[in-house]
Order: sequence, then structure tokens, then C-alpha cells
Amino acid sequence: MKPDGTFEDFRTDEEAKAIAIDLYQQLIVGADFENFAKEYSEDQGSRDNGGLYVDVPVSQWVPEFKQATLEQEIGKIGVPFKTDFGYHIIRVEKRNTTELNDIREQILSELAYEKLSEYVSEILPSKIIEINF
Repeated sequence: MKPDGTFEDFRTDEEAKAIAIDLYQQLIVGADFENFAKEYSEDQGSRDNGGLYVDVPVSQWVPEFKQATLEQEIGKIGVPFKTDFGYHIIRVEKRNTTELNDIREQILSELAYEKLSEYVSEILPSKIIEINF
């Protein structure tokens, strides 16, 4: 990672895709997913855990990753897909559902924050006539 928080380009998109396809082909014929994740994954959040995310809410993931985890057949190796973070190969072990009452406050808080941010960035500037220091 660069000092500004962006990722260095270690390979071209075509090279990354080719690597993902090669690993996928090895996985579907029996390679061990956990070992492959530990050896090849560049994801610091799951690499050392054999590619496993435990108790991480789907709402925290980028849309492509979220969609893949929600649509993927449980226990099957999914075809590689791309996000802004690179190519991913996933195997969904299980899905948990959460009751609305258990997350109602969190949802309301997130919606309130979104509305406040929208107001501050889009509406408030047009309301300010003068700023005196």
C-alpha cells in the first residue's frame, strides 16, 4: 500500500484475471480453499483465516462482493469476479439472517447519518449567505 492509502499496481488487470481464473480452475478440481487463501490471497482481512470472514455484516462489503455472497450457492466455489479491490474467488459457508428488531437502531442511525451528510454537502451551502469569523 502506498503512503496515501492507495494500492500499488503489482500487475495488470489481465494478469490478475488470469491468475484468478487459474486458481479457480485448481479449486474446482479439488485444491484446498483454505490453503490457497493463505498462500495467494492479498486480503489482510481474511488471508490468515484461510479466506474466512466471521461475523462481518454483509452491509460493510462493496456491492459486487455483497451480491456474490448473497447469490452464491452455499458450499460451492464461485467464479472469479472483480471489485475495485481486485479479483475474488469465494465459497459461501453459510448465511445468517438478522431480525429487523435486532438492527433497527443501526439502520435508523445509518439513514440519519446519510440524510445529515446530504444536507451538509448539498443543501446547507446554498443556505449560507455570509460567514463571519
